Amino acid sequence: WNSKSGQVLHKVDGWKDSVHCATWSSDGHHLALCDMAGTIKVLKYPSYAEEWSFEVGDILWLRWHPVANVLFCGTADSEMWMWKIPSGDSKLFGGSGEKTECGAMMADGKRMACGYSDGSVRLFDLKSGSAVHNISKGQGLGHLDTINCVDCHPNNSIFMTGSMDGTAKLWNSTSGKCVGTLLCAAKQEENSGSSVECCVFPSDKSSNICVTGTLDGIVTVWDTSTQIARAACKVGEGVTKISIHPTDPTIIAATLDGAIRLIDLRSGNALSEFTGHTANILDFSVSSDYSQLVSSADDGTCRIFDLKNTQ
Repeated sequence: WNSKSGQVLHKVDGWKDSVHCATWSSDGHHLALCDMAGTIKVLKYPSYAEEWSFEVGDILWLRWHPVANVLFCGTADSEMWMWKIPSGDSKLFGGSGEKTECGAMMADGKRMACGYSDGSVRLFDLKSGSAVHNISKGQGLGHLDTINCVDCHPNNSIFMTGSMDGTAKLWNSTSGKCVGTLLCAAKQEENSGSSVECCVFPSDKSSNICVTGTLDGIVTVWDTSTQIARAACKVGEGVTKISIHPTDPTIIAATLDGAIRLIDLRSGNALSEFTGHTANILDFSVSSDYSQLVSSADDGTCRIFDLKNTQ
């Protein structure tokens, strides 16, 4: 789509099921798409010619390496795949037999943290293909339920996982030990009503904060050194995704009630909201200059919002 006019620029056919992931490479030259049947296609921009395709099992997430043309995906059969694009050279990283629910790249670009549906966590060395750390359910202050989200600190020292058990955990990437628990519920328990749906670090390497979003609609700003909440805000019926502005003290939160809200990171106060969707927000993406936000929702629509006009 043309983001200004809404004109359809190209249509990609040949899918077997719903297309649920779309992501651009870091250089903007490749667009990766996948459907729920496990078909992946990589298109070359701006021609949109298909450069590479592959079929795997049920895909749960898809993402690019932050600097290289290397593509990753996690599957329902406990695998993480890595492909070099366009050669297609691949490497397979096995899990515990449970779904590979989420994955995030460490800042060094050499390790990937993955979370699984049984509550286990793995940190993989991408060169050797082996797991540097393998943290089982309940091991070493570990999680008790499905891992919903994972993010890695830009200083490369820690990574964070969020779980259905109502906690987010901070892990030392060198030792593999839990160095902090962020309690987002009254207690840590399986199938918590305060399941942590998303967790993010700011892009600043010197930052000592992180942000979580929960199923009961709470966005919380945490001090990573003390594990104490600095600010919190009820944003809706449930948080589906959060993002932190790279320069402004602003959090963007998408919700199950179809709204996207801007929150002051320092105080937790709501700043503004973007409405129009009539069902839960599935995903959103922000332009590189943070002037536009595009969202997709269960109402079958995508909407483009002007972030510079928040009144």
